[in-house]
Amino acid sequence: MFHQVVVVVLLLLVATTFNVAQGQETLIAGAATGVAGGGCSGGAYESINTDSLEAVFIFMRHGVRAPWTTYPKDPHINQTNRWPNGRSQLTSFGIKQVTNIGNLLNKRYGTFTRGLKRSQIYQRASAAQRCIDTLKLVSSRLWPNFDNAHTPVIYSLPKKVDSLLYEEPKCPLAETEESNNINSAAVSAYENQTDIKDLYAYVAENTGLPPTMSGVTKAFDCVRCDKINGFKVPKWASVNNVYERMGNVYTKNLNFLYATEKARRFRSGPIIQEVIDSITAIKNTDEKDKESIKRAYLYTTHDYKIASLLLGLGEKLYKYPPFAATVIFEVHRDPLGTGDPIIRSYYISQTVKEPYTIEQLRLDKCLGNEFDCKFSNFVNTLKPLEGLQWSKECGLTNVDGFLLAEENIGDS
Repeated sequence: MFHQVVVVVLLLLVATTFNVAQGQETLIAGAATGVAGGGCSGGAYESINTDSLEAVFIFMRHGVRAPWTTYPKDPHINQTNRWPNGRSQLTSFGIKQVTNIGNLLNKRYGTFTRGLKRSQIYQRASAAQRCIDTLKLVSSRLWPNFDNAHTPVIYSLPKKVDSLLYEEPKCPLAETEESNNINSAAVSAYENQTDIKDLYAYVAENTGLPPTMSGVTKAFDCVRCDKINGFKVPKWASVNNVYERMGNVYTKNLNFLYATEKARRFRSGPIIQEVIDSITAIKNTDEKDKESIKRAYLYTTHDYKIASLLLGLGEKLYKYPPFAATVIFEVHRDPLGTGDPIIRSYYISQTVKEPYTIEQLRLDKCLGNEFDCKFSNFVNTLKPLEGLQWSKECGLTNVDGFLLAEENIGDS
């Protein structure tokens, strides 16, 4: 898997080749191969030529947060003042982080986004406060030209009916498929390895959590939030590469969950469909009517959705999506004038330690010219993931009008 990689520097614009190394805290897709592509297209804080840009879609995980839970042997279990904004909420580090991402996006796309009317902007957040806060902060940087009374609307749906952005909307058949994947022979073989069994037992002994994949993942989340937010990592997690090994289990968990096409269809299918439907609308709109349709789309979501999207696109997930990980789709006019737009996709894969890193995704499933993918090919290669009839395929038998809210959101 080859990626074109762009290094993001806040104060200095750099064009260089950057080798992505596996095992670092915040580097993900492509890391296992150690391949970083031939050349770079410039610093990601550098503006790009948007003359051919028709639309941009941004899917972003929320910023760094406080842990959503704790564990029985957590030495700080009663120190609630460690997280003044509350559990699961953005921390001061997270606020700074997503503000920086907003600056990055503004620098990169500002010549395009700042020329849009409010009616041409679509924003939607998963119904978690950290996602809503993240979107507000990024939006304020992307569209500084709107005053507070006229900022673009932020839409959101209740979690259990949000198939697009929430990681676990109500879908019994998706839950069954993921349960089968987690209880598969491949997972058993992985967990029967001596080093994995030893890690499970060690983490369980030091945390009081079950010696399971979910127990290790839960412990890792707590320790990782401490570490990123500047707190001291417990001694048990700082020896013998335990921290890194727990992170590897987290990554494995994501890969196992979405190992089947059916699982990826349930979780990434709604995103793929959203993008395809929106691009189709742009493609079928006359140039004189382009002001009446959406041209910039900003979404905030969760790690599991970003992981499923990358896997759905055919990328290799060598490491879990970090906080503020972002997948971008750019839609460009075909320079040959065929009317078949060009899709370019990027992944902001390193978001914790500056310089940030943005990789251009190869979209290997797409037949085309290197990193450019014709929209028709994009649609054809992703057909197994699109066309999801949510209620029917999820096995939801008692569907009321409220569950149909997904079809009408954003119509106002």
